[in-house]
Amino acid sequence: MGTKCALLALSPGIPREDIARHQEGGADAAQAQVQRLFPDAWRYAETGTLDDALLPDEGVLWVGTWGPTTLIAFLDVDSAFQQASRRDGRGAWLVAVHSVVDFCGYVTPSHYKGRKVEVTFDSGPEGLTAALAGPLLPFEEPYAEGEHAMDGFPYHPLELGESALLWILGTCGESAPVDEVSAEIEPIDPWDMPMHRFEAGAPARKSWLARLLGR
Repeated sequence: MGTKCALLALSPGIPREDIARHQEGGADAAQAQVQRLFPDAWRYAETGTLDDALLPDEGVLWVGTWGPTTLIAFLDVDSAFQQASRRDGRGAWLVAVHSVVDFCGYVTPSHYKGRKVEVTFDSGPEGLTAALAGPLLPFEEPYAEGEHAMDGFPYHPLELGESALLWILGTCGESAPVDEVSAEIEPIDPWDMPMHRFEAGAPARKSWLARLLGR
């Protein structure tokens, strides 16, 4: 398992539904979201894919838009979450996974159970079980019911992270474990999800005429 990601989605519904339904909006739409959500001087640098953006370098912001949903990749995703939540009325969804430390974390809006989960193997069996108490989202239920138990643990944090990525964003790093919930969702390959890179203090994006004239 090698998934590492820090992703924030702003969406009126479940982000994966818009990501599956709409074409990505392009660099101009992404730039408009950056200018609205973040006060710092972020400049467009290039277009890539979600695979490029999963765990960005420091000082780099990746953004994609699908209809009313905006997806943001930022190393300090907690800071991005706080800034965006203050400036945006859409639901804020956060998913972070880091395979080196077996970490899984996610946050969902209040109208989608208001879940806030942060677990690692250091949480131990009791901590992993306690994290899935209370009203659950569909992808959490198989884990709470012990369907993905392993080696004395109720589940692996990274497998829960893959299921969160799939159910929330419709994509995955190394595929979610198969259960009744994940089997109903066809994952979108990260390479098929355009994202636009912005850098702090980078040169302003040139117009098509300036690029044509080599200026």
